[in-house]
Amino acid sequence: MPSSNFTPKTYDFIHTRGDTVLPVEFGLKRDGVAWTVDSAVAQVREAKNRASTLILTLTDVVATGKVTVGGDQLTSINPGTYYWDLQVTDGTEVLTLVAGKFVVLNDITHVSA
Repeated sequence: MPSSNFTPKTYDFIHTRGDTVLPVEFGLKRDGVAWTVDSAVAQVREAKNRASTLILTLTDVVATGKVTVGGDQLTSINPGTYYWDLQVTDGTEVLTLVAGKFVVLNDITHVSA
């Protein structure tokens, strides 16, 4: 009997407090064809647990064959190591595609935009 094993790819974010999370584009393919999803959610939490404190919901943009995550300002997030993942749905299936650490480094210079 065939099995299904889908392990999310690892992608770590490392940014300095006060900086903007530069947008990162993740390509979506299914069986070699661009996969269009209906929605995506990327969240940063204090621990690898959905019940842990929500630190940030990252901005996401869904387009044919891709999801772009980022563009958020890290002004109010304390330095530390957090965890994030990106979950998408095509209306039928929900999949966690990418997950990893979300590290916020302490800043030295403070510039207001």
